[in-house]
Amino acid sequence: SRMLLDVYQRQEEQRVKEEQDKNRREQEAAAAAMLNELRTHGEFLSITVDKCTNLKDLEITSVSDPYVKLILKQPDGSQQEFKTAFVDGNLNPEFGETFEFESNEAQRTAGELEATLFMEVWDDNPVSDSLMGRRSIQ
Repeated sequence: SRMLLDVYQRQEEQRVKEEQDKNRREQEAAAAAMLNELRTHGEFLSITVDKCTNLKDLEITSVSDPYVKLILKQPDGSQQEFKTAFVDGNLNPEFGETFEFESNEAQRTAGELEATLFMEVWDDNPVSDSLMGRRSIQ
């Protein structure tokens, strides 16, 4: 009985550790989608997605095909979305893609009602893409 308890406790500890590791990797994957450049000029917010590093492979028989999705959500509920091209079978992809979100002074100076930028890393799949991680900046 004591031996079964020890086995169960070790299994539970391992399960908790694996879950914590999974959550950490998802957070790191999203954060690793580094924004090389974030600046406003004129009526645009220009964002360059540089690269991701040390992504966790979500595939069983191959290697994940990551891409980054950028979503700018405004306080009024409107949003703009862009995504990079996917990189086939690479857990350290380099994108070097720049996107320009429409912006205006009212959006940039809304105070408490600031827009939120979501950065998501996805694994491209034929049937359904899988979220690898997410971060946001407000």
